Amino acid sequence: MLFNRFQQLNLVKNIIHRKKWTHSRVSSCGTYHICLNTQQPLYHYRFKNVLPFHSPGLAPVIDQTEEAYHIDEHGESVYSQRFHRTFGFYEDLAAVQNLDYWHHITIQGSPAYKSVWQWCGNFQSHRCPVRDFDLKYYHIDPNGRIISGPHSYAGDFREGSAVVRSIVDGLFRAIDENGDLLHSSSKKTSFFDLDVYHKGLARVRDENGWFFINRAGVDIGQGRRYRQIENFYNGQALVQLFHDGSRCIIDEQHHILARLHNCHDENRADIEQISKNYWSSFALKIGLDQKINLLEENHQSSNHDYNLREQIRRVWNEFGFLELSPNNKTYTITDRGRLLFDSDSIIRDRALYWLLDRHISAWLPTFNFQKQHISKIDFFSQISKTPDLVALTQRVLNSYADHDWHDITSVLPNELFQSSTIVDLGGGIGALLRELSKHCFNQRLICIDRPEVIHLASYHPQIEFLSADLFSGFLPSADFYFLSRVLHDWPDEKIKIILNRIPSKYLCIIEREVDLNINQHALLSLHMFLLHDAKERTRQEWNNLFSATGWSVQSYTPFSGHIITLLKKDNYIEHKLPLSINACRKNSVRKVVLPIAGLGLRMRPQSVILPKVFLPIVQSNSLTWQCRPVVDLLLEQVFTKGTDIEQVLFVIAPEQLDLFQSYFSSYPHKNIDYILQQSPKGFGHAILQAESYIDNEPFVVMLSDHLYQSNNNQSCLQQLLNAYRQNISNQSIMGLTGIMTCTLEEVSETGLLQSNINMKDKQFFEITDMIEKPSIEIALNHFQSRIFNNRFLCQAGIDILPSTIFYQLRQYEQKLKEENTISELGLREAMNNLRQNGQLHGCLLDGERYDIGNPKEYYRTFHAFAFEKKNQLLQQNSSISKAWPLVQHIDKLRKLFSLSKKPVYSASAPGRLDVMGGFADYSGSHVLQYPISQRTHAFVQVSDINTVHMISIQTDRIDVDSINENKLIIWEREIPMNILLDHSHTLRKRLETWYKQQQHNTLFSSDEPINWPNYILGILSQLIDKIDKTSIPIGFNVIIISDVPCNKGVASSAALEVAVARAGNSKV
Repeated sequence: MLFNRFQQLNLVKNIIHRKKWTHSRVSSCGTYHICLNTQQPLYHYRFKNVLPFHSPGLAPVIDQTEEAYHIDEHGESVYSQRFHRTFGFYEDLAAVQNLDYWHHITIQGSPAYKSVWQWCGNFQSHRCPVRDFDLKYYHIDPNGRIISGPHSYAGDFREGSAVVRSIVDGLFRAIDENGDLLHSSSKKTSFFDLDVYHKGLARVRDENGWFFINRAGVDIGQGRRYRQIENFYNGQALVQLFHDGSRCIIDEQHHILARLHNCHDENRADIEQISKNYWSSFALKIGLDQKINLLEENHQSSNHDYNLREQIRRVWNEFGFLELSPNNKTYTITDRGRLLFDSDSIIRDRALYWLLDRHISAWLPTFNFQKQHISKIDFFSQISKTPDLVALTQRVLNSYADHDWHDITSVLPNELFQSSTIVDLGGGIGALLRELSKHCFNQRLICIDRPEVIHLASYHPQIEFLSADLFSGFLPSADFYFLSRVLHDWPDEKIKIILNRIPSKYLCIIEREVDLNINQHALLSLHMFLLHDAKERTRQEWNNLFSATGWSVQSYTPFSGHIITLLKKDNYIEHKLPLSINACRKNSVRKVVLPIAGLGLRMRPQSVILPKVFLPIVQSNSLTWQCRPVVDLLLEQVFTKGTDIEQVLFVIAPEQLDLFQSYFSSYPHKNIDYILQQSPKGFGHAILQAESYIDNEPFVVMLSDHLYQSNNNQSCLQQLLNAYRQNISNQSIMGLTGIMTCTLEEVSETGLLQSNINMKDKQFFEITDMIEKPSIEIALNHFQSRIFNNRFLCQAGIDILPSTIFYQLRQYEQKLKEENTISELGLREAMNNLRQNGQLHGCLLDGERYDIGNPKEYYRTFHAFAFEKKNQLLQQNSSISKAWPLVQHIDKLRKLFSLSKKPVYSASAPGRLDVMGGFADYSGSHVLQYPISQRTHAFVQVSDINTVHMISIQTDRIDVDSINENKLIIWEREIPMNILLDHSHTLRKRLETWYKQQQHNTLFSSDEPINWPNYILGILSQLIDKIDKTSIPIGFNVIIISDVPCNKGVASSAALEVAVARAGNSKV
């Protein structure tokens, strides 16, 4: 009792002697500080102006002599230096202003770094925005080192990120503390406006309005846009709706929770503004009219024309298109105005197109007259009579298509790539097919449109342009058709005619959908209706048209504000003409050559007994250990999904024939062949043996004494193939070599390359020089990388070569004979000839290569594949050893994981105790959370069954030796995988629907919450949304083992989500 009393007295004493500045404020007159406890001045001095105290207890002041400095809580200056103005300390540095420059000082008043700036901000997260004397912004660290910039604007860091505005395009982006783009993995990285992150969400604005994004750059409102929005507080935000201007409270799922009362004054102003909106449009139209030259003075014009020009100039000046000179006599064009004055500007084209007389006149007649008018006019036929109008229309429509269809192939259905002929009906001048041609090398591509449109199309080597009518006459036969932004231009009866005429099994429709909760496209629909009785439609309206014409919907995929709908023809009878498969695929990369006939001198005597390609590699998949030969790992990469490799040829030595025949006699892949190299005459000679097998096709060459591990979800071979297919059109002569980096110590063991100094695209760049195994001196003088410090670009050992390489090899072979040179026939010398002809480019691979050609490197390779890869499969966590034996101990869990041979990924997260402030963290108070010893363990495995199979085990203690299996609380649930993949509704809605359907079929225990799987499914859904469509797993097995008490205020649900996210992210 005495001890407790003593502690209390000490606590009171400490509070009394606590530094006074922490409990002070600025006086009402702003000339001194007041102690909050005593309401008395902290000191007797008086200043002209003071600012609040900041840690470490210093306040900026300006004294009566106009000098600025910092004082302590006694009012004393803490250093001798004086400034024009001072500001508070942040992270122990304060911004100060001299007469003509700014910088930061330390607590001692000395400069924190050598540079000076026109303006400085405050440090947060060890980063500070500054502006130089050219009005460019940067971020610097506490040593004055530039971290990012230059920018046209840079903001403070908050939650690990800052907002910057680009000097190049004027758009806002978010960067991290290293200056890298925060949303680099997202398709949308730049915005018209962008606010700093608040509680993990940021307010952004694009051409359609304001919305919220998460830290991955993903629109959390699924396309919803608002006039204005405020940040979320406690899960709710104030927004202003577009359509009626009303203000609402929404939750993070964008459900409207409450509507605020309308302001009648604002409504009146809104209505009046809507009634005058045409003023801006017509002022723009009149100014674009060539009869009114806004820049020249024409004193001979009539008084009316002169006055009209003057009025338009003033409006365009307000719009920011023109700028009045200082003498108020002449106008000049602004940067914004150049978009309208430049005759090549697509923005000018778009403005002219939307302000066409025929568009505007459609709005003016009465509705009765308009109905009669529409029935007599074919809008597109009218356009066709005016070539200039056709050209303008196609320029505008193509500009939208180029923007909207960029990268669309990443989400198009697989049936497209399995087709031999693809037809785009109403395809304009081929924007969509030009995008497809980057990835569709074997298909015949046909663009169909009106003759006056086809006349404008420029030549493309992979696209046929044909004139045809959608409503009558010839349509070319194909097994896959597109209708992209075509059907919405027609009324229902016309659409049915088009759909009934398409002679194909598959049809892909790309259109907008009216969603009453997101975007009704009401004004656009009215415009289309007035023009030609057309409109935008809801999904149900589209489906009614599809079913009425015998088409059934196979899938919906959102993309760039549109819905890609795959349709299949009911009762379609397929007719195919016989084709030569090999002839169709001459220009596709489908063959790999692996030369392995080398002597393996550095690995002797082992290589005398066993070729290097059969050396053992040990691996673990978390359940079992395997010993596999190198060749098995190589072929695993070659035949993995996505490479589209069909055939492999091994070039072997005669003495290796029996071993190869024995090993591959029972190998699962049948398209494996081998050819003999009678004597080891070099790498190039081995490749030359494959000439007849390649048969004039591009092909892959891989070193057989190298293994590769990728740093991303694509193998190194896949990375190279993807870069090749995306960038090389003339595959008969062009090659692409895989490149990695090496150190100075490694240069004499590999081939080096040099790149163009402007290497903008690391997946496809020009090779300016190359050499095989140079000396260190040559490497330092000629091959130091211009991109990577202290590194060299080197051959990775994976190349895609054209069939012309055989001609180069024969030429080089003949040269060696003529020179009577005794030398091996090298492949790199022949590749260098391709480079000199401009026919070889490089692709930097994101991964590591491992050599097995000498004992030291083989040991490193063995270790990497046996241990390092295993550690990537299981998260390093000291408590995993407690939970994993329990999984192996319980039959149900062990059997579930044994069904799939895939690795198991594991992670855990602790429960946490809310010590202080956790339920009021938006109040500005301090928060203290304490992690407890109990943890939730998650084990995630990809399965071959299209379900998410979840088992949750709750226990008081995770200990396999003392646990009684019968006392465990076990919940089990299996949910179809397609619930995660179908985006027709929100995940919550899909799950609620599924649960209702299962209520009569599934028996739940009395203590089992019906929605406990939602925490797991929500995390998996988010992870799936971030990966490539082709990489989505078939299904998942998820096991949860936890001793974190449920519903006891220790964040059990958060621990579950974090554990699943960490484990799932390792794989997905």
